[in-house]
Amino acid sequence: MCRYESAYVIDDINGVKKSGMCVRTQPARRYLLIEYCGKVSEIQQLYLWILSDYLTNTQLIVTYQYVIERYIKVDYNNDIFHLDILIKVH
Repeated sequence: MCRYESAYVIDDINGVKKSGMCVRTQPARRYLLIEYCGKVSEIQQLYLWILSDYLTNTQLIVTYQYVIERYIKVDYNNDIFHLDILIKVH
């Protein structure tokens, strides 16, 4: 089972904590980082490509602990978003 988390880079961590939101610093580990800028509706195809094609042709071993999507820009009106996908690997 793989855990999914969404993430945002924030400037005022104390303000976010005061609002009652959960805040966590991502530990330093080895991650595969994939930057995606495209259609929201096509993100599933990207994940299928990563897991079916890309990773099978590398020496990376996925830990299957969690995947993080770090959102940079989201435009739902135009079906576009820009994000980083971090997958914990060995």
